[in-house]
Amino acid sequence: MIYEILVPGVPVAQPRQRHRVLHSGGRAFASNYTPKDSPVNAFKAACQLHAQMIFSESDLLDEPIGMDLVFVLPRPKSVPKRLGDGRQRHVSRPDVDNLRKAVQDALEGIVYRNDSLVCESQTIKYRAAAGEQCSTTITIRTGADLGGLI
Repeated sequence: MIYEILVPGVPVAQPRQRHRVLHSGGRAFASNYTPKDSPVNAFKAACQLHAQMIFSESDLLDEPIGMDLVFVLPRPKSVPKRLGDGRQRHVSRPDVDNLRKAVQDALEGIVYRNDSLVCESQTIKYRAAAGEQCSTTITIRTGADLGGLI
């Protein structure tokens, strides 16, 4: 089975976790968190909203999953016209790993039980073509549509 989710808007990478030391019951322990005002939270919420339009609670996947991601990031105004108006490979920040991590974390509990079920993945990031809107396309593959590299 193949599911496709289109999330409009600028993709945001998962930032590094922040740390703080909390004291409870006379003991100190470390707590990791992402600040509430981080833009990644709005991006994750958008991914969750669009995924909920396709998946219901009873559709929660609990099998091996292939996930392909295409990120279309903003086109800088400084990009020379001689490079053309089409999509270009995006070779600067944000990192592809951190973009993927934000999407996988957002879809956990909505599309699949745990993101460890993702056993196959391809991620591509582009600069938007002239006039193209930023977006994230998420393709989920299961069952017979899950390819094999062996």
